[in-house]
Amino acid sequence: MAQRQRGADIAHAEPLDAMLSHQEPLDENEQYRIIREFEDMQLSQTRTFRTIFGAGAALIAAFFLYAANEQAARPWEVRYTGELRTVVTSSGVVGAFLIQATALAAAAVGLLLRLPRPGERERGCLPVAGAARGALAAGALGAAAGAAYWCAALRRSIAKYGPEDGAHWDLLWLPLAPLAYVALCWFVMHSVASTGKEIEKLRKMTYNYKAV
Repeated sequence: MAQRQRGADIAHAEPLDAMLSHQEPLDENEQYRIIREFEDMQLSQTRTFRTIFGAGAALIAAFFLYAANEQAARPWEVRYTGELRTVVTSSGVVGAFLIQATALAAAAVGLLLRLPRPGERERGCLPVAGAARGALAAGALGAAAGAAYWCAALRRSIAKYGPEDGAHWDLLWLPLAPLAYVALCWFVMHSVASTGKEIEKLRKMTYNYKAV
C-alpha cells in the first residue's frame, strides 16, 4: 500500500514539476491546475494516513479491551499484570485497561470521523472538525490517566522491593504505549491539517494572469 501511495504521489508530482519549472508567470488556468494537483495529493495523503493510524488505534484498543477481559476472568495469570499483583488490585487493573482502551478508541474515532471520500478534494483541505478534536483530546486525557495509574504502580513496586527487584522496566509499555500512540495520532492529524491550510492559502494567493 505504501509503495502504491508513493507511486501515486510521484505521478501527481511530475506535471507539477513541469509547470513550476517554467520561467514565465503561470496563467490562471495553470494556477488552478496546480492547486487541483496539490488538493489531489492532500486528499490521498489525508485518507491514507488517517485510515492507517486510525485502524492502528482501533487494533490497540481491542488489545487493551482483551487484556481487561482476561484480567477480570483470570486475575494475575497474565505475566505483565501478575508481576505487579502485590502493589495493585485486580479491579484497578481492569479499570486502567478499560480507560486505555477507551482512550485509543477515541483517538481512532478522531482520525476516522468524517474522513473525506475519494474525489472530495476540497474537504481534504478543510480544518479538523471540532468533534474530531474533541475525540482526540478525550483520548489524550484517558491515555494520560492510564499512564498515571501504571507509573504509580511501578513506583510503589520500586519503593516496596527496591530498584533491583521492584523495577519492572519491561512493563514500561503499559503506561507509555497508549500515550505515545495517541500523541502520534495528534501529530498525524495536525500534519495533514497544516498541509491543507497551506493549500487553502495558496488558493487565496492566485493572481489573474492570461498567457498571450
